[in-house]
Formats: sequence, structure tokens, C-alpha cells
Amino acid sequence: MRDGALGGADRERETSLVLALVDNLPEMVAYWDADQRCRFANRAYETWFGVRPENLIGRQLRELLGSLYDLNLPFIEGALRGEEQQFEREIPDPKGGPARASLAHYVPDVVAGEVRGFCVVVTDITQRKRADAAKLALERQSRDAARLSGMAALAAGVGHELNNPLAVVLASIEHALENVRHGQLKDEATQKALGAAWDSATRMRDIVRSVTSLTEAIATDAVSDKVDWVESAEAEATRHDATRSVGPPRRDADATHLFSARRHLLIVDDEPAITSVLERVLGGAYSVTCANRGRDALELLDREFDVVLCDLMMPDMSGVDLHAAVSERRPELAERFVFMTGGAFSNRAREFLANGSLRVVEKPFDFDLLLRTLAKVGNP
Repeated sequence: MRDGALGGADRERETSLVLALVDNLPEMVAYWDADQRCRFANRAYETWFGVRPENLIGRQLRELLGSLYDLNLPFIEGALRGEEQQFEREIPDPKGGPARASLAHYVPDVVAGEVRGFCVVVTDITQRKRADAAKLALERQSRDAARLSGMAALAAGVGHELNNPLAVVLASIEHALENVRHGQLKDEATQKALGAAWDSATRMRDIVRSVTSLTEAIATDAVSDKVDWVESAEAEATRHDATRSVGPPRRDADATHLFSARRHLLIVDDEPAITSVLERVLGGAYSVTCANRGRDALELLDREFDVVLCDLMMPDMSGVDLHAAVSERRPELAERFVFMTGGAFSNRAREFLANGSLRVVEKPFDFDLLLRTLAKVGNP
């Protein structure tokens, strides 16, 4: 008798302990019989539904769930058929706060082949869902950033490839117009045609520069204000059409007034068309020597040059590399560099240009600015 009494006491303590444990779980735990009436509920129901568990005993599941009942009904019926159910559901906050994301688990209570009811365990997965959403958003941002980076690289490459031939077009047109203006070709129709070609080419230049600005904005995560960059560039170019005279501004004959003596200029660019047109345009002001590779330019260092006009991005030896080599061999000449850029930069070139003391001109050229920049070298 004593052993049996102790056994019964132990079972009561065990049952009491289990109930206390279940009652303090953050998950909702309940038992609903075959008539969908509550036979047990822990205190989590008060937090989730605002109903004390003792007030749930004997109540119908429909009363507790309200509008959620119809949504959950297929799972309730499945559990009462003896089939275990698991599903996610948002549960409104009884205090009017944000809804909670939940994972519900219905476990049938089957005795001798008969379903007597089912146990319910509902877990709060709100934090997990938020973490998943944040992860998805981060992945989406990463994909978007990769796409933008790819677009930026493409735009920079296209801009660079366009700037070189466009520089040749603009320089050739300006050179032809200078010849017309100085009486070497007295043809008004030709002058007008060249002027119109100049204006269209400068509009193209403005758009290409806008592409370059866009790539820089992408690199600094500041693309929000760049949506209408093409339209803005075209509108700006159109506005200038109404206010400027046809063709480039007039310059004095080859800007020779800027120098007291003819100076020696080394032009380094991997595009022969660029060096050729620059030689034609600048030949009136400078004694010009051209090199189409950085390594070829190095072989000319035994000569004296007043100015070096060098492309920044070249395939065999970049302008950065050439400048570094000249700095070791002829440091005084390294101070006479003016760099040309078509808008495509490697990381090293971008870091190099961060030095604000460097002289840089953009392709296609503003030749008045180019001449003034070259003139300042050695003549502060």
C-alpha cells in the first residue's frame, strides 16, 4: 500500500511539473476534442488571443479563431481524419499591434483507430520571417548592385570607345572650320555644314559625358537622381543650340599668342587617329612628336619635351605606368604631364587621379581648354 501511495504521489508531482512546464512555454499548446471543444490550453493563449486559458475550457474552436476559423478549417478537418497538419498563419494582435507570424502543428489523438481530438502547438516565427525577409532583401540588393555594376562597366566601356572617335570627329571639324575662317577655303555652304556637324557632335559628347557621370554615380551608390540623365543631356544640348553660334568658338591662329617660343610636345595615345588629329590641330603651336605605345614613349626620353600629353588608359603600358617610369628616369619631365581620359578608369587609375595636382583633360576635347592647359605647363 505504501509503495502504491508513493507511486501515486510521484505521478501527481510529475503531472503537476509537466503542466507547469507546458503552461510557461512561449508556444501555444492546447487540446481540442472531436467536437472541437477545448479541453486544455496553456497561458500563451492569453498573450496571443487575449483569452485566459481557464476561460477557454469547453469553448468551441470557432469562437476562439473567429475570422481565422474558415482559413484553418481544412487543416482542422485533416487532423480530425487522423492526418497530421502543419501550416503557417498570421495571427492578429489582440491589442492592435503588428500581426504575428506563426507555425501551427496539429497532431491527431488516435486511440484504437478512433480520432478523439487533436493537440495544437503554435510557434511564433515572426523573427525568423523578418530575418528571412531581410536576407531576401539583401540578396535582391546584391543582385541589383551587381546588375548596376555591370551596367556601369558597360557604359564606361562604351563611353570610352565612343570618346576616341568622337574626339577625332570634333577635332577634324574644328580644324576644317579654322581653315575656312582663315580664308583657306572660302565656302559659306561648307562652313554651315561643318558648323551643323560640330553642333551634333558636341551634343553626342554631352550625352557620352552624362553616361560617364552615371557610371560614377553608380560607383558611389548615388543613382537616385540619375534616372533622366539622357533626357537632361539632350535638353541641355538643345538649349545651347538656341544660344550659341554655329560651330566651335573662334580661336586665334593656333593659339601661338600663348607662347613666346615654339615648344616641343610629346603626344602619347594608343589610337593613331587621335595622335594624328592632335598633331594637325596642335602643330601650329607646337613642335609635335607622337607615340602610340607607352613603351615607344620611353624610348624618346633622351629628347627634351616641354609638355607630355598622355592618354591615361592604354593597353600595353598605361599612362599611370608611363608616368611612374618617367618619374624614376626624368622626374622633371614627369611634372610636365597632361593626361587625356575618355572616361573608363581602372581602380588604379581612379586612385591615381585622386591626386588633385594632376592636369587632366577629357575626350572629346574642348580645344580652347586643352590649349590653355598645355600652355600652363612650365608657365604658371
